[in-house]
Amino acid sequence: MRNRIPLLTIFVLALALQSSFAKGQKMTTQDSQSTAGKTMSPQRTPGNYDSEAPFACSLTALSAAERQHHKELSAELHAAVKEIRELPDGYRFRLSGESGSLATLSEWVSLERLCCPFFTFQIEAGSEAQPIWLQMTGREGVKEFMQSEFGIK
Repeated sequence: MRNRIPLLTIFVLALALQSSFAKGQKMTTQDSQSTAGKTMSPQRTPGNYDSEAPFACSLTALSAAERQHHKELSAELHAAVKEIRELPDGYRFRLSGESGSLATLSEWVSLERLCCPFFTFQIEAGSEAQPIWLQMTGREGVKEFMQSEFGIK
């Protein structure tokens, strides 16, 4: 019988590889083994904020078809927002718990993080028909950017 790699290990390795490729780095076998079973988080050191992405959407990160799809998803999600809560470093959005909302939100986040890499996203989905929460945060200035771009008052 062949050895099987647990699904979680494959997922963690895929995230590590994606992160490495995004940074233009090579990942060694030792790196992948050291990430198995660990939570991945960005490496931040004091003073490296100057190299972070500027507060500007890079629409060239998306193809024309992706931009159109992102626009459609944005309109759908905007209509689904039931509540907005202000956070010190961003906002939290409550969406209805309807089936399909989570898939739509996940798809939107995957596109949004390509064109706006300075956002940090957190999705919370409760049991059954509980609401879905999207939390969007970031470094200093991201909240004002969101107010301007998303029309938050």
